[in-house]
Amino acid sequence: MSRVNEILDYKVELEKELGTEITINELAFKTTINAREKEPSLASKILILIGAIVAGAFFFGSLAINGLLNAPLGMLMLSLLMFGLALFTELKLSKNVATNAFNLVFYIIAFSTLGASLYWFEINDNINILILIILWLGVLAFSKNYISTFSATIGVNFLIFFWIVINRNYDLLNAHAIALALISFILFKNEAFFIKLPENIRRMFLPLRSALIIALVYVLSTIGFNHLAEFYLSYTRITGIVLLFLIAYVLYQTNISGVEKKTRVQQTIIAFILLAPLILAPAVLGGLFVTLLCFRANYRTGFVLGILCSLYFIGQFYYDLKLTLFYKSILMLSTGTLFLTIQYILHKNNYFDEKN
Repeated sequence: MSRVNEILDYKVELEKELGTEITINELAFKTTINAREKEPSLASKILILIGAIVAGAFFFGSLAINGLLNAPLGMLMLSLLMFGLALFTELKLSKNVATNAFNLVFYIIAFSTLGASLYWFEINDNINILILIILWLGVLAFSKNYISTFSATIGVNFLIFFWIVINRNYDLLNAHAIALALISFILFKNEAFFIKLPENIRRMFLPLRSALIIALVYVLSTIGFNHLAEFYLSYTRITGIVLLFLIAYVLYQTNISGVEKKTRVQQTIIAFILLAPLILAPAVLGGLFVTLLCFRANYRTGFVLGILCSLYFIGQFYYDLKLTLFYKSILMLSTGTLFLTIQYILHKNNYFDEKN
């Protein structure tokens, strides 16, 4: 309760400083803070996810080595057993790191064996993927912990991506990226609204936004560079345009302390003009969008991920330019000088406005 008390003490000090009362729902506030403190750390979540994937892969590999994958009916029965164990640990056992890990292992084995059995039954690939998506959505609906919700969201998006690839409908990757960007934007923008919802819906918010950000970055990386096939240029432009307008909106809405509305408008217009040529490189815009979105929501993990992805996408864009190293260096130097000059001018204008 120390963190709760610290925040409430700060609220009292702020009320004294402002001379007005700040009204909050203390019960909902304490419930949210305590729920977040009970969640395992980011390192624990990553280790659980990696460990579950490795354990599931070894189990599935042992089945393949012993030739058990050639028995589709046996695979189907095993998948049903694993689904039952996963639901039991999800609904009946207390939530801790160990049960979350076992729960995820059961789900991975269940989906792997079910996919193998459906393949051997020679069911159409599109129907197989649809069945798996529906099951992952069921997991998402019944999930009561961070790891399961996160994994289910990643699983659904991976299957959608896999369906696009095997059907060679590569232009749909742009629609997938746009949908992920818009859903992420809605979730981050309406965080206060989702926190007020009932517990069974509110608990999905944090893992959903994390998983959607990761899925968005991955899909954009496939669109931006080393294409799986030739994309229709117009669709890539649509993705870039949508991301550009989202960046402009988020940048304008980001209220940095000491920056006036006039300066924010100028910054937004200048950023829009400078970033407009990047509509043909939606991955770069996507990295910037993730960075700004997570910065505005004070989501540090996503903010760091956005910075790393932006650096990688910009570096890859620089590498893919069909120019000599000399001209690439001039381009990077000129771009950096331009940005520093614009920042200096805006800072000076803001300074003079404050003096006046």
